[in-house]
Amino acid sequence: MNDIICGDALEVLPMLPEAYFGGIVTDPPYGMAKDFGNESDSINNAVSLVKSVMPELFRVLRVGGMAFVFGSPRLIHKTINAGEAAGFVFQRILWMYKPNDCTFPWRGWLLTSEAIAVFSRGQPDRWQGEQYCHDCYHFNHSGGELPGSEQHPSVKPLDIVRDIVRKCPDGPILDCFVGSGTTLIAARQEGREFVGIEIEEDYCTLAEKRLARMQHILEL
Repeated sequence: MNDIICGDALEVLPMLPEAYFGGIVTDPPYGMAKDFGNESDSINNAVSLVKSVMPELFRVLRVGGMAFVFGSPRLIHKTINAGEAAGFVFQRILWMYKPNDCTFPWRGWLLTSEAIAVFSRGQPDRWQGEQYCHDCYHFNHSGGELPGSEQHPSVKPLDIVRDIVRKCPDGPILDCFVGSGTTLIAARQEGREFVGIEIEEDYCTLAEKRLARMQHILEL
């Protein structure tokens, strides 16, 4: 617990206990040919990966738990289809609007949004919170949150991920595509236990460094 497992999610997930996690917050490859150190971000590989991983995510999520899966608006329907085929109940799509970051032109539009597919295993636990936010998160600055010496092609905003983790039902948090470790940092900030899986050793190291810095700040 509270650990990063450096390995292939498709090999590691079957070793995790069934119905254990209260929340899954993860950001698989989008099929946009970004360089993650492997070939996972081709469209075919990205779709195949999501289809393969969804049954295991369903298995390890407890009844009443929720899963939040980031994705490209172009391919999010395939994520939803794969989730429903695995047994998840699809709840809705949330959005992350990024007007100043990672903007791509397409046929007269600027593509400035990412989708977040929201699933549950059965009926999700009742929301006990009191503070609500819009279903479209707004990330209004450019650049990532990493120091210049640390790089990852798809760093998610910590404040947004932390809000999602905060709204996950009780139980440990799982991220099977850790990347730079933002989900795990958000879980630690929220006092939640976590497990992370990442196939690239360099990103495992990066996430561990970020977690160590966060732990040092928390202990001050």
